[in-house]
Amino acid sequence: MIYFLIFLLSFELLIAFLLNGKRIISPSFIAIGVFLFSSIVYAICLKSLYGTDIHFKTVIIVSCLLLFIIIGEALANVTKKDHEMVVKRSSFVSSKSVYLTDAMLICLTFFVFITSFWYVYDIYRFSLSLGNSQGNFFASVLYVRQATNYGTGRVVYSSGTLLSQCILISRCIVYFSFFMLANRSLAKKRLQWKYLLPIMGYVLYVVFCDSRGYLIADALVFLLIVFNSLNSFGVSRKKQNKTLLLIGIVSLISFFIIFRLLGYRTGTSNNYSFLNNIADYVSSGLLGLDLSLNEGYATNTYFAQSTLRNIYIKLNDFGFDFQLGNSNGAFFEFAGGQSNIYTGLYAPIKDFGFFSTIFLLVWSFLTQKLLNNNNYHRFDLLHCFLIGIMFYPLVMISIGGEWANVLSITSLYQIFYLLLIEIIFIKKRPSNMPNRSFRFGL
Repeated sequence: MIYFLIFLLSFELLIAFLLNGKRIISPSFIAIGVFLFSSIVYAICLKSLYGTDIHFKTVIIVSCLLLFIIIGEALANVTKKDHEMVVKRSSFVSSKSVYLTDAMLICLTFFVFITSFWYVYDIYRFSLSLGNSQGNFFASVLYVRQATNYGTGRVVYSSGTLLSQCILISRCIVYFSFFMLANRSLAKKRLQWKYLLPIMGYVLYVVFCDSRGYLIADALVFLLIVFNSLNSFGVSRKKQNKTLLLIGIVSLISFFIIFRLLGYRTGTSNNYSFLNNIADYVSSGLLGLDLSLNEGYATNTYFAQSTLRNIYIKLNDFGFDFQLGNSNGAFFEFAGGQSNIYTGLYAPIKDFGFFSTIFLLVWSFLTQKLLNNNNYHRFDLLHCFLIGIMFYPLVMISIGGEWANVLSITSLYQIFYLLLIEIIFIKKRPSNMPNRSFRFGL
C-alpha cells in the first residue's frame, strides 16, 4: 500500500505544481511534497526498520485530505483581486525606509546575547535540581530533556514570564536582522555581514534549547524573507524556483546534520544510527497515523483539544481547570524501535473527524491568500512572518502536528513585537527624499 500512496501523492504533486503556475512556494506543493518524501523514506525502510506496511484506509484518507489542501489553494487563486494579479514594475520602488544605525544594531545584538546567556544559565540552574550534581555545564540540556520525557512525574522546565518574552523578542529581532541581511545584500550586491551579529547571539540559544522543531519554523520565516526579497527585486519566477529549491535542499541537509548533533546533546541520537535516526523522525509518523486510524485513538474531552491545546493552557492561567493530559502522543512499538509521532493529519482528524477536510481547506486558502498578497505588501516583515508560521504546520504535516503552536497566544506576542519593530525602525519616506534602491532609503 505504501507504493500506491507514493503513486497517488506523485500525481497530486504534479497537479499542485501546475495549478499554482509552476511555483514551488505553495501550500499544496509543500504539504504533498513532504508527505511524498516521508512515504518514500518509509518504503525504503519498510523491511529494515518498520517491518509492516500501511493499510488501504490510511492511503485513501491521506490522499483525500491532501487533495483538500489543493482545493483550498485553488479557491484562493480563483478569488484573486486585481492587485494580487498584476504587480507593476513601479511597485518595486519602496515608499518606506529602514532607519537602523550601527549603534542601534549593536544594542539589538547585545539584547539577543544577554537573553541567550540568561536562558543558558537558567537551564544550567534548573539541571542542578535534576541530578546534575557534578555541575556539568554542557550536560544541562541532557538532564532537562530526560526529566521532561522520562522522569517521574514529568518535570517540565519553564523559563518564566520575563525570560520567555525576552526570548520571543530576540527571535523577532533575528527575523528583522535576517530581513535586513537579505534585502540590503541584494540592494548592494554583496553580503552585508554586520546583520549576522544578532543571529550569532541567537545560535547560543539554539544550542542549549531543549526543542529542535522550532528550527524549522525559523528556517521557514527565513525562506519566506528570501522569497519576498527576490520578488521585490524583480527576480524571474524561474530563477526564484531555482534559488529557493537550492536553499531548501541545503537547509534540509543542514537541518538533518544539526538535528543529529543536537540529539547527542540531549541523548536522543545515541540510540540509533544516523540513517535510522532520520528515517524514524521523517517517516514513523505515517505508521503512527496508520495505527491510530485502524486501531482507534482516545476521544477528546474538549472541543478541538489538540489543535487548540495552547489556548486551553493559557486559559488555565486565568483560573480555568482544563485537564489536557500529556501533549505527546503515546509511544508505539515497531520492528526497529519506538516512536510517538502521528503526522500533522492526526490532530485535525481527532478533533474534527470528517470536517478535518474543511479545516485543511480553510488553512490552505488563508495561507495562499497571504502568499498572493505578498506582491502587494512590498515592505512588510510581519507579512513574511505570518506566511512563515502558516506554512509551518504544512511543512511538518508528515512528521507532527504543529497547529497548536501556531494557534497560540505566543503567535500573538510575536505579531505584537514585530509590529513594534516596524513602528520603530521602518518609516514612511518623506516625499522629497530620493529613492536610491528598490526598497531602502540607503
